Amino acid sequence: MRGAGVVTTTSVDPERGGTISIGVLGELMRDDSAGSVSADLSRLLPFALNGRPEDREEAELRLAKSLREDTRDSDAAMARYVDRNLSWRISRRLAVTTITANQVTLANTAIGLLASVMFASTSYWLKLVASILFLFSITVDGVDGELARLTMTESRFGGQLDVITDNIVHVTIFAGIFWGCYRTSGSDWYLWLLPICLGGFLSCAIAIWRAFQVSGDRAEQWIKQIDRVSGRDFAYLLVVLALFDRLSYFAWGAAFGTYVFAAVLLWMTYSRFGTIDADA
Repeated sequence: MRGAGVVTTTSVDPERGGTISIGVLGELMRDDSAGSVSADLSRLLPFALNGRPEDREEAELRLAKSLREDTRDSDAAMARYVDRNLSWRISRRLAVTTITANQVTLANTAIGLLASVMFASTSYWLKLVASILFLFSITVDGVDGELARLTMTESRFGGQLDVITDNIVHVTIFAGIFWGCYRTSGSDWYLWLLPICLGGFLSCAIAIWRAFQVSGDRAEQWIKQIDRVSGRDFAYLLVVLALFDRLSYFAWGAAFGTYVFAAVLLWMTYSRFGTIDADA
């Protein structure tokens, strides 16, 4: 294989996608973006199995840890350093049970919906618990995808289910916060903030869709930056605001901040790339 480089074959089956690469180990482990070997991944994989039970356990542990590398470039800060360090441990333990990734998705959706109902309460303690539940659901949200990869049960349906349920939970969380602020303060302004915020969500969706249409080789890195900026680290902010009974700050900031985010994203998309794929 000396001098042969790396040969890669990618599956064309949308339900069982995957890639097999053959080549020199140093080249296989090379980080394309940095041009050097990824230290984090090289400490984990590959791993030789010699038939011993402890080898199998060690291989499973290393494989589960390596899941953090899949989304490292697109995860926001807290998701990368906190959420993923918890989720891979949960995924590893669930992988040896009969629980499926789709079941985790549905259970996590139920947790998110429960949190949204609690946010609509006038009770300080219920709102604080709601913020903690939502933060927990953010962590668990990464488990379904990791579990699917560990058990080799990834599917298009599972991916679509995850996206749909995530959006449902987001809308209900925001609605619960606005309704809770209205019930607590009695101000009709919070009833108006909800449709304003929904309009902001639509603006963000359009801006992100346009950003995904950028042409050129830099598009992949640009998309990863979008994912990082538009991540769900705001769940940590919700816990802090709920702790100080200031969820109203989040309601006002979210209602108008979504428009600011959409405008900045569109401006950056056009100023950085200049053109959009004409076929989009």
